[in-house]
Amino acid sequence: MRVPGFWSGERELRVFQSEVMAVVALEIGMLQTEGGLQTSSISGHVQNTNRTAGPLRIRLTGVYSSTIVDAEVKDSGEFRLAEVPNGRYVLVATQHDKVLTVRAIDLPIKEALVIDAGDRSTANLTESKQ
Repeated sequence: MRVPGFWSGERELRVFQSEVMAVVALEIGMLQTEGGLQTSSISGHVQNTNRTAGPLRIRLTGVYSSTIVDAEVKDSGEFRLAEVPNGRYVLVATQHDKVLTVRAIDLPIKEALVIDAGDRSTANLTESKQ
């Protein structure tokens, strides 16, 4: 998909039925002299986890883009994802084969995230007030 003023996008579609819909959100294309792609950094803390159960990981997956960013959570529970293109994402916290939490977030975000891995509801991700 190509549109003037935007970065091009490409998707692979698997068609197994007579009607298929694909949503492609193109990121605004800026020249390096105009500041380039608008990005944000995300930091946060995962709490209420069993650290002996194995490493924790955070994954951001773009809802309207092909961007996927992963980070391993430090022993302290802290994590950081740098230079992520602004937009809508699904954040997933995992530990081995378990999904601890899933939540939609929009970037840019101004505050650090606090992820409560002990709460299995979909409302377990809140912005901490700094």
